[in-house]
Parts: sequence; C-alpha cells; structure tokens
Amino acid sequence: MEEDKPVRFKFDVPGGKTHTKLKFDGHKDSLFAVSGTPSKTLRNGKRGPALMASGGGDDVAILWNAETGEQISRLEGHSDSVVSIAFNNTGEYVATGGYDSCVKIWQARGPKTGTLIATLEGPGQEIEWIKWHPKGDVILAGSADGSIWMWLAPDQMFMQLFAGHEDRVNCGSFTANGKLVVTGSNDATVRVWDPKTGKTKHKFSGHLFHQGPVVSMGVHFKRPLVVTGSTDGTVCVLHAKKGKILSNFHHGKAVKAAMKKDKDGTSNTSQEDDEEDDFVYGVVETVAFANTHEWIASGDICNGGDLGSVCVWDLKTQRLRFSSTIESGITRVSWHPSQPLLYVSALDGIVREYDARSGKMTRRWCGHRNSILDMSILQNDDDTYILTASDDYYGMSFSLRDGGETLGE
Repeated sequence: MEEDKPVRFKFDVPGGKTHTKLKFDGHKDSLFAVSGTPSKTLRNGKRGPALMASGGGDDVAILWNAETGEQISRLEGHSDSVVSIAFNNTGEYVATGGYDSCVKIWQARGPKTGTLIATLEGPGQEIEWIKWHPKGDVILAGSADGSIWMWLAPDQMFMQLFAGHEDRVNCGSFTANGKLVVTGSNDATVRVWDPKTGKTKHKFSGHLFHQGPVVSMGVHFKRPLVVTGSTDGTVCVLHAKKGKILSNFHHGKAVKAAMKKDKDGTSNTSQEDDEEDDFVYGVVETVAFANTHEWIASGDICNGGDLGSVCVWDLKTQRLRFSSTIESGITRVSWHPSQPLLYVSALDGIVREYDARSGKMTRRWCGHRNSILDMSILQNDDDTYILTASDDYYGMSFSLRDGGETLGE
C-alpha cells in the first residue's frame, strides 16, 4: 500500500498577511533543514553574497543567494532525504547529511560552486545530524545506528569513530573551543568524548538526569556548557569539562505551574495534583543558550503537535523567567546574536519573537502554509534574517530590521 503523502498546503496564512522577504521555491517535497552563511570578500577581491542552503524530502539540497532568492546550484547525489545541512566556519563549504547514511561536502563559493568535493561514508544507518568544528574543516555526524563519525571533510579522511551509545544518536556538537565532543541518544544518556582518542570522558545518566531519550542539544558560545532536552519533559544544563550536572529543570511542570498561577493565583502544584490531573508533558524538541545573558530557552511539542510551550530559564537564579503556551508545537528556538530576543518557530507555520526581559511576545512573521520544520538565524551586513524550512516545500527569509507584525500590549 502506498504511503499517504503529507498535505502540502495544510492551512491558509493567518489573516492572509505574509511578511516574507524572500521565498525560495525549488524543492518538490518537504524541507527538513536550512542553514545560512553571511556575505564575505572573496579571494579575487569581489563581494560574495550571503548564502542559504536547504535540504528536503526530494533527496536534494539547494544553494541559494540569500540576498536575492536566486537559485545558485542544485546539490544532487543523495539517494534519500537530506535532513541536515550546515556551512563551515568560513562559508567555503556546505555539508549535507542524508537518510542514505552518508555525508556530502560541496563547494559553496568560487568558480567551482556546487561541485561535490567529498562523500563521507561509514555509518550503518541514517544520518541524524551534522556539525562542523568551530575553527576548522572537521565534521561530525551522528547516526541512527548509535555511532558518531568524524572526518577531515575536504580530504575525505576518516579521523575518529565514537562508539558507546546503545541507541540512535539524536543530537551532538563540538564544544565552543572544539576540544570536546558531546552527544545525546535515545538511550537516555549524554556522553562527552575526547576527539583525539575517541574515548568517553564523562557519561551523564541516572535518576538525577533525563529519564527518557535525549532529543535536543545546544552548546554555550564560549564556555564548556551544554543544554539538553528530553522526551520526558526535562531540561538539563551540563558542564562538559567537569562532568557535572549544573541544572535540572522540568519544562512541562514549569508550564503547568505557570498555567495554574495564571488561573487561580497560586504558583505551586501538589503531588496530589500531579497524580490526579490529566496534564500531558511534551517532548522538549529544542533548546538554546542566549548570547547576551546567562539564560537558556526550551520549547516543546505536546498533545500530538496541537500544543506547545516555550520557557526561558535564568541560570544564575535557577528559576523560570517566563513561559508562554500556544496552540501549536514548538520546532525551534533561536536567540538574536546581540539582543535578548528569542525567536520561536512552530508547527502552525508562524515565527514569533519574545522579549526575554519582559516575557512578552512582541512580533510575529507569517507566510508559510504548513509546519515550519527548521529555522536558522543569519546575521548579514546591516540586517539579520530568519531562515525557515517548511512542509509546504518552500524556504523563506524574514527580515528582523523592518519586517513582521508588531503585536499590541
């Protein structure tokens, strides 16, 4: 029996208003991944534009001019969905990870733009994610077979295999200085690895940690800190170098308490309440460190995607700053590069902006007619853009400088 195809246009744009700066039209199936890199001066002295790359269920990645919407190159070669995509730190290369178990490296700039540089193989099952080293051309990839692989990408040189997880590796990254590798798995553990030896330095697990699969991860931009989210509704902050759990927050219980406080003015829920009510905790699908404060954000998907909430936590006080619930699952949270503003994408196709100082939703961007599956922030020249990938087969960009719908008090 043939599988039902997802509905491309699931709903109309709210109010018929669109705030799209550019629409990227070239895929023939859902877009699962999006990434961007800013403009740069090329070796010939000319200005190279900001770039966007998207990957989708049509087994294709596309390289775009992020300033004009022009399609630069179709990156064809995967035999299954392209689910992860990322530029290296210089923007010279773009990597794609697919459900065909391989990672491909492509030339992103110069006369050979769009050329396949390398095909990196080794994992036995689907690639779940890819991450570049913050300072070099080394790339990590996590697989559904429980393994993590590391290559010197342009040279196709295998560097390291990290083996120890007992199930799918859902998320992972280098730390900010590139000296440690951190991964999270369906086996409810997070491991910190030595990239030189491939050995586990620290393993996080047990009753003080997540009790369900670890599905999301963010790394601090400077310190060796990691934030993780789980299917059990919890959020943990870890010190990767010291191997210590610094914080353990319960996203779902915090949202429940905030809802109860809004309803009747009380801030606590009793154990009896926990046992008797039918409140369902969601999957913490996305987590991220703020760039301006010691804050973290987490977003969840609950009730089959019909409900979602975002929380912002203060690491200094170990308390919830605010939470907000909407009638749609949260797919990504991303912080502004230099302001305490949080951007939240959701299954209803809308991107929302929150001012984390007040906890208020301040703007929103509409344009997609189906769920947003990935989001990335691109800071370029005199503007910053939200890049999105959607089930409606389109990628879009939204301007932070002069775009969006301002929401009233």
